[in-house]
Amino acid sequence: MAIYLAIVKYGLENLTLEILEYCCKDATIEREQFYLDKFQPEYYLLKKAGSNLGFKHSLLSRKKMSDLALGRVVSEQARLN
Repeated sequence: MAIYLAIVKYGLENLTLEILEYCCKDATIEREQFYLDKFQPEYYLLKKAGSNLGFKHSLLSRKKMSDLALGRVVSEQARLN
């Protein structure tokens, strides 16, 4: 949402997307954390690579997820896992 709001506010033409480094799949979390620590990006909400810790859904998002879950049928196998 923060990136979307920045695009609306500043315009897509005023933002850039850059590939900082190519790395093997096994090193992606480590390298992501390196760049998070180095640049401390304004629009990246999470502070720890590979973790959703600290992320909070908006009230609207929580309502939508709740509404979707109301009609969901969960198998017995899924409940046991």
